[in-house]
Amino acid sequence: MRLMRACEAVVPPGLLRLLVLPLVVPLALKDLRWQDKLKLGWRHLGVSTPRGGVRFKELIRFHLVRFLTFWPDRLAVNPWRERIEIHGLEAVKDLQSAGRPTVLVCLHHGPIHILRYVLRACGLPCAMVVLESRKERLAVREWKDRLSPPDDMPNVFCNDELKAMQQFMQAGGCLLVAADYGRGKMCEVPFGQAKIQVASGAFRVAKSVGAMVFPVVIRETEAWHFVAEMGDGVPSKGELEEVAGIVLASLATKVLATPEQIHSQLADSLKAGTK
Repeated sequence: MRLMRACEAVVPPGLLRLLVLPLVVPLALKDLRWQDKLKLGWRHLGVSTPRGGVRFKELIRFHLVRFLTFWPDRLAVNPWRERIEIHGLEAVKDLQSAGRPTVLVCLHHGPIHILRYVLRACGLPCAMVVLESRKERLAVREWKDRLSPPDDMPNVFCNDELKAMQQFMQAGGCLLVAADYGRGKMCEVPFGQAKIQVASGAFRVAKSVGAMVFPVVIRETEAWHFVAEMGDGVPSKGELEEVAGIVLASLATKVLATPEQIHSQLADSLKAGTK
């Protein structure tokens, strides 16, 4: 871990990416075991299965991005900050400045493991809901979270910290939730030509505190260059399924533009739509 941070301090990003490339090839090969799940997900969406070479390239890119989680503090300064572009951020920042809570909803698509660190590095101190308890959380993840600025804002809320999460939201916090984690109370809404089953927790929390809900995606446009996009905010005061449907419809448009970047968690959440 510390070796990776030391390398980042002295090696230019382009060269560093080449140096770590051999380390991720075995990981990408291992992840090909999820291909059958992904094929079913693509079929539900009505898209062609990406060629093997395309999918393998995406797996390589995915695992290369994971190295950036070793230096989340560095994402706030150049040369990393100039590699990050965010659209729609000001609308969320304005709500945060006004003390209004916000919920950001993402899916397991593209390099979402870097999304929280990118948003925090760009001045939006969001906290993400994670499935494990605090005791179960790996020490390396806790170490990475402590590196991510700002120091005085929570980075994650574990499944045994729901009261603290609620207090954070009541105080005007920003919560990031991957809705396709498949735990707890679920709801089903259209997703392109498919249906998607998502956890309703994000939308229930939003409604309980009157938060605005924003869909958010992140993609890697070039090697270690990222674009994050916030969709339009959706008021949470409506029916839960209605709010979820609007948010997921926005996310579906982005996912269908790059279906080769779907993860197995998202594929598991999809089912055939009504024809």
